[in-house]
Amino acid sequence: LPLRRIDRSAIAPTQKVASGADGSLHGDMAGGLLQGVVHDPTVRRIGGVAGSAGVFTTGRDVARYARMLLAGGELDGVRILRPESVRLLSTVQSPPGIAALRGLGMDIDSPYAQRPRGTRYPVGSFGHTGFTGCILWIDPGSRSFYVLLS
Repeated sequence: LPLRRIDRSAIAPTQKVASGADGSLHGDMAGGLLQGVVHDPTVRRIGGVAGSAGVFTTGRDVARYARMLLAGGELDGVRILRPESVRLLSTVQSPPGIAALRGLGMDIDSPYAQRPRGTRYPVGSFGHTGFTGCILWIDPGSRSFYVLLS
C-alpha cells in the first residue's frame, strides 16, 4: 500500500447490525441511518462501489492523498501517480464550449466548485465534493489543501 492506508475495517463498520442490537439503526433502500454503506442511492444500486462514491477512509488518509497530488504524484519518496496523470486531473479537460471546467475526476470551476473553493482559493485550484458533503480542495499555488469529512 504505497499511500500506507489503514485497513478500512478500522474506520467504519461494513456489516449491518440488527436494529436495536447495539442501540443503532441500520439503513436500507427505504431510508434510515446508513452505517458502513455508501450513501449515494445510485451507487448503492450498482453494488456500492464507484469512482465517484463509496470512499471510506480517514481525514489523515485524504490529507496524504492531497500531499501526494501537490508533490506531482509522489509521496515520501514513492511514486504513486505519473506527473502526467496529476496534470490531467488538475487542469481543465472539459471540451471547448463547456462552461463547467473539470479535470479528470476533479472540479476546477463549476457551479459545484464555488462554495468549496470559497474566497480563498482561486480558479485553478481543484477538488472534489462528495454526496454527503465531504470535500477535498487543493491549491497548487499556495501549496495548501483542506479536507472536510461529514
